[in-house]
Amino acid sequence: MNHIGDSLSQSYSQEEESALCNAVLPYDNSQENLELAQSITVQAILNSDTLREYFDNLQCVKSLYAAGNGETSRYFIFKGCDAVTGRKVVLKVTNPAFQNATNDEENLKWESAILEYLKNKKRCQQIVKSFNSTKIDLLRDDKAFRETVFYIATQNLDKDIKKAFFDAKDTSLENIANRLTIFISIIHAVQALHKNGICHRDIKPSNFMGKTENLKCVVKTIDFGSSLATEDIERKIKKYSPAVQTSKLYAAPELTNGFSNNSELARKADIYALGCMLFELLDKRLYFNAMKDANTEFFKAINYCTVDENDFGGDFAQRINKYNSLLSSYAANLNIPQFAENSVIPDYEKNKLQKIIESMCNFDYRKRIADEGLEDVKNTLRTVIRALKNAHLLQIRKQRKQIQKMHRKEKNNYRGAF
Repeated sequence: MNHIGDSLSQSYSQEEESALCNAVLPYDNSQENLELAQSITVQAILNSDTLREYFDNLQCVKSLYAAGNGETSRYFIFKGCDAVTGRKVVLKVTNPAFQNATNDEENLKWESAILEYLKNKKRCQQIVKSFNSTKIDLLRDDKAFRETVFYIATQNLDKDIKKAFFDAKDTSLENIANRLTIFISIIHAVQALHKNGICHRDIKPSNFMGKTENLKCVVKTIDFGSSLATEDIERKIKKYSPAVQTSKLYAAPELTNGFSNNSELARKADIYALGCMLFELLDKRLYFNAMKDANTEFFKAINYCTVDENDFGGDFAQRINKYNSLLSSYAANLNIPQFAENSVIPDYEKNKLQKIIESMCNFDYRKRIADEGLEDVKNTLRTVIRALKNAHLLQIRKQRKQIQKMHRKEKNNYRGAF
């Protein structure tokens, strides 16, 4: 097992540092003790008799506690094998240092219920073991303290989409075409959720993983702790959707302006986040930063367009009318960021892709495409992909001709020497 402190680069708030250290250590909250605290917790989880009974070869591969780019969570991620079937699984476990101060237990319970509802649905991550708990023994001052942790197990998805495609340095035409192909698969994954009555509400590159099926990488969405279900689904699973917790870097305005619990707007918010991802995939700048740089009134528009959930006694019709009026006043002058001159996109395809971004990332949800508009987006992307692949083949042929010409010249020079 890797020492978790060796592989994680993390930042902590002062309150969280104290909570983590006090959970397993009586000492100061130095970085060294933070790493030791996590290591002790991980080892205690691995020593759980219950988990050893269900899973083999568990290894802690990731802590989502401070994932960077404003992403924060408090779970440990383990990979291993189902002790009965032998198939690879991913184990998501709460950190006992934060359970009492956060909604991690309830969010994990909700995620488990959503995954159970999505079981055997196409392009959806599959759950292996539903929400459960186990006792672990933490040592502090040579004394053992028994804590409860909660966990779920899901199928292992071995393709890290963010690492393979969003962090990729290769800017060849072929690679750009491959990125867009994967993005189409990402759209399919989100469409599958919407078709089944689920809005994710925390769409970002790190929440997609892939699995090879029939020689193709099929992308699936992960991490449903902030997802929103329709009222029919809530009645069916006998649970209520949680409060939204989303990364501000990919959050549509309506998610933070008082309308996160409306399914229609939440679907539009997922589409907004997809547009942010497409921009980042091709431009390498975060859409949030590009939007901020392009509009000095960006934060003003966000602040002024907020409608409290309790306004008008919570009446949705009156609240949305007020929101629409505010959007008309403050969002009209906001500009959609343009692709940078040094982006990876060839100039002859920039216009098509720019129009897609504008259709998905409009600040005003009323001017943003809905689910049915994603079909046009996929078709346009397929056209761009074909053009990029053809251009790549032409580049290869040109290079081959140049090499052949050079070889003929060298051959003639060699003959001329005699």
